[in-house]
Amino acid sequence: CPVGATCLPILESRQADAIFKGFEAQTIFPLMQNSYGAIDLTLFGDYTRGTFDLGGDVPRMPPLRYGLQLSYEKDDWSTNARLTRGEAQTNAGANETNTGSYLLLNVGTQYRLSDFHGTEILLFAKGKNLLDENIRNSTSYLRNYAPEPGRSAEIGLRISY
Repeated sequence: CPVGATCLPILESRQADAIFKGFEAQTIFPLMQNSYGAIDLTLFGDYTRGTFDLGGDVPRMPPLRYGLQLSYEKDDWSTNARLTRGEAQTNAGANETNTGSYLLLNVGTQYRLSDFHGTEILLFAKGKNLLDENIRNSTSYLRNYAPEPGRSAEIGLRISY
């Protein structure tokens, strides 16, 4: 690399025997269901840990993640707010950097405008990473160079046929 330039590392990967342990869980609690709509609370979490048989951590593994989602649906409307906690990844593997913890808040709403002869038209709005966290994805080769996107919003029209 030229002096003062940022260079990407050269990586070599090899297959090796490893043991993976983990879980993924989700449970949905219906909080309300009546003529005003339905409200559900979802609790979720997942974790995977990988270690090589000869010692050392498998690289680019996701951290422990858990959170909750509150959802509302009525007729053609639906909306949700999802809060996810990602713990720090401190078992990053050889020649990998650990990543910090984060709190991710996403919200969204959509309205079905039409469902005609197999064509669905949805109007939607989304807000992502509303807490504007600096999230470094532990599964990414580029985590040290490019964080996940910051706070963003989008509105749109989706036509499916």
